[in-house]
Amino acid sequence: MSATALNTHMLGHSGERPFICTLCGYSSKQVGHLKKDMLIHSGERSFNCTQRNQAFKTSSELKRHILIHRGKKPHVCYLCHYSSANASNLKTHKLMHSGGKPFACDQCEYSTTRGHHLKTHKLNAPWQKAFCL
Repeated sequence: MSATALNTHMLGHSGERPFICTLCGYSSKQVGHLKKDMLIHSGERSFNCTQRNQAFKTSSELKRHILIHRGKKPHVCYLCHYSSANASNLKTHKLMHSGGKPFACDQCEYSTTRGHHLKTHKLNAPWQKAFCL
């Protein structure tokens, strides 16, 4: 193991997060994670899909997207036949089996499996607007 790799590994044990974003305060143990955070702020998308007019911030986002074109869905639900190219889609899907609804309105009893559904509830439901904003 190189000295740099050992130092990075030891940061994991110390809890120290020396790489700090000057724009949002995000801190990380690894400079690579800070660089990914900086991409969020810059809006730069330099990883291009060759099949669509679509670009991504990181190579890992592009690789995940390419799975869709190839029809590969490696993330499989063990309770039914659902599969997805994206692990977060599978995580949301599993909530349907468990009945979990982690996104809850702080003004009423509404809850949902998806964050954007809660946002829609708060912003667009005319019968809820006065109560849930």
